[in-house]
Amino acid sequence: MHEGLSELVRVMEALAPPELAEPWDNVGLVLEGTRPVRKVLLALDVTVAAAAKVAREGFDVLITHHPPFIAPVKKLTYDDPNTAALLILAQAGVSLYCAHTNLDFAPCGTARALCEALELPFAAWPEQPGCMTVFAGSPQALGDRAAQHLGGQPRVWAAGPCKKICL
Repeated sequence: MHEGLSELVRVMEALAPPELAEPWDNVGLVLEGTRPVRKVLLALDVTVAAAAKVAREGFDVLITHHPPFIAPVKKLTYDDPNTAALLILAQAGVSLYCAHTNLDFAPCGTARALCEALELPFAAWPEQPGCMTVFAGSPQALGDRAAQHLGGQPRVWAAGPCKKICL
């Protein structure tokens, strides 16, 4: 791994330690590119559009929250959007780093940021690992709170009524 990339990995691992990730997750350096690290693009997902932008606009690293795949990949094809994005990145010499559940559970990670944005208390719940707050209300009420604090209209999925929601 070249120097600039190893420094980026060190910084990312300090921010979101890999050991915080769920065992099923695929975090860290997913694709090692050849470009020196000068320009980095952040995205939620590894999409063909993000990969094309990175390659076209001269980015050296793509950092995403969601990894391109969690289950083992059997083949890389342009027909599969997940592997097509990786092929585009590899062809351009771009590295891909993913910080998913490790960033969610990091002390200054996405769970904490969401709690702060929604004005909810942030504290780990030992009886529910991975739970950073409990919202005492319906899924729709949580969606309404998110709309009020974050803007937009969030989509709410719920299997049924519940007394509390773990975030």
